[in-house]
Amino acid sequence: MASAIGMVSCAFALTLLGTVYELLHHRVNIVVIAIGAVLLALFGLAAWAVSATIPLDVALDAGGITFAGARTAWSAISGATLEQVGSRAHVSLQTPEGGVRIGPTDPANASAILASIRAVKT
Repeated sequence: MASAIGMVSCAFALTLLGTVYELLHHRVNIVVIAIGAVLLALFGLAAWAVSATIPLDVALDAGGITFAGARTAWSAISGATLEQVGSRAHVSLQTPEGGVRIGPTDPANASAILASIRAVKT
């Protein structure tokens, strides 16, 4: 929630900065560019934080696994492992085209996803 508020605040501040300089007929100088660059960087950081915290659904069905809009067929999965970093975890699928990463999520959800995958693959 804080990241989303930060995105909206930075977007508002960038718009306000441009509007104020336009209405006051100021010329763009290094100060305006520096303030704009900092606000844009903060906006990007907030956008990254929002995208990193939005949970995505994992669907397991007869055809395979769908995560973040991408489908991986059961026949393409040669293995699956659980990888945990701190309080976040993800499931890594081994496929002929390379690894597919499902997550991040909390370790309990990742373990449940891995158990479901192993149940189907056995």
